[in-house]
Amino acid sequence: MARDDVGNALSPKWARVVETVLAGGTQEAQAARLGVSRRTLTRYLARPEVQRELAAQARAAMTEAARGVQMASGEAEATLRRLLTCGVPTVELGAARAILEFGLKIVELERITALEAAVRELQEAR
Repeated sequence: MARDDVGNALSPKWARVVETVLAGGTQEAQAARLGVSRRTLTRYLARPEVQRELAAQARAAMTEAARGVQMASGEAEATLRRLLTCGVPTVELGAARAILEFGLKIVELERITALEAAVRELQEAR
């Protein structure tokens, strides 16, 4: 449920604005669905509570997408492993390249995560 600055539920008006924007379409179409002008919609979108809720909804959507990718990663790995020995040199090369690239990205992500943790520790120590 949408919340305002202090954790209260957003008013029905602002919750409807957020819901309409999340449904997509152009700002003109969103404004029309809300029964307001595009300029009024722009003012609505500038409200801190609306911005916070839209950001929270975007984070939630990204988290859900990442969860879906993680769930499919085992199948993707199995496919790449199978392609490594499929007998078609260009396909095998592509699979090998993909595995190496993903491996490097994992190492980079681990390094970034460690650096972020070190920065947080330094900031907390101050």
